[in-house]
Amino acid sequence: MAPTWGLGFDQFGAAAGAGKILNLDVTAMTDALGLAGYFAPVPSHNKFLLTPHGGGLAKYGPAGWTAQGGVTTAELASMGYQGDRSVLDGEYGFWAMTGSEACDLQKITVGLGENWNVLKVLYKCWPCCGVFQSPLGAFSKLVVDNDLKPEEIDHVVIKNEGHGGLPRFRYAEIQHNVDAQTNLPYNIALAAYRVKVAAGWQSERNLKDPRFRAFMKKVTVEPYARADETRHQELILEGRSYLERRPCCVQVAARGREFVVTADYAKWLSTDNEEFRATDEDLMNKFRANAAGTLDAVQIEKAIDRIMSLDTVGKMSDLIEVLVP
Repeated sequence: MAPTWGLGFDQFGAAAGAGKILNLDVTAMTDALGLAGYFAPVPSHNKFLLTPHGGGLAKYGPAGWTAQGGVTTAELASMGYQGDRSVLDGEYGFWAMTGSEACDLQKITVGLGENWNVLKVLYKCWPCCGVFQSPLGAFSKLVVDNDLKPEEIDHVVIKNEGHGGLPRFRYAEIQHNVDAQTNLPYNIALAAYRVKVAAGWQSERNLKDPRFRAFMKKVTVEPYARADETRHQELILEGRSYLERRPCCVQVAARGREFVVTADYAKWLSTDNEEFRATDEDLMNKFRANAAGTLDAVQIEKAIDRIMSLDTVGKMSDLIEVLVP
């Protein structure tokens, strides 16, 4: 693992998006992007993952701050505030600022206007870390296919990629929602009880539920050699920028026998395999589930309609008004 790793580059996307909404001209957009490089959060991903006692509530990619920074840099640029227009250039450019050992600037412009990476955006089916998605999919299928009740399950062994054994993922104490996102036994417990998959998985009520706390003790997590071999093959030998396959093996002792299921892909986390990508309907249902506790049914459907036709929305306020309770 590299000494530093972070998501500061997302700041440029936030600034570009806000700048597009504000219809910035070339000069102002350049200034917004120049400012974005200075607003970007430090590369804190490894610190978060390698901290054995938990990293608090601040995750490695502060999405709220990044979004706010994008709006702020675009607004400043619209008022004439000049950014560092050479922020990407030279030996001290953004790549060096964020701790990278090298930079390929040509990748920024290759296929520009032709290749749309936004079409390869991945989504998480379950509200927790991506490294847990494959085991949760396999376990949930096993439970449903065999109609296993939580009280029938004596023990669960999850064999997963070694990355899931980093200190942050081994932190057993659950105090808040970020802990819930990085604790596999907790999420397996909710899947065992077939709790509706939504934001409620991280609610304080579920975090403190004694049933889930008790079930967590039944779950053991072990490394899975095949997953690590696949990781090496795709990231190192093939040079992929993101994992395509996420092999796992789930073993469940219940009803006096052992149930075993394996999986090669994580639901919704494939870039190339359409079978394992989220459909529009999948994402609409995810939105419905997450918004149910905040918006009424009519508002939810109006919001979906406007989100799915953003290119025809006259004003952003037309969208925002249906997102307010």
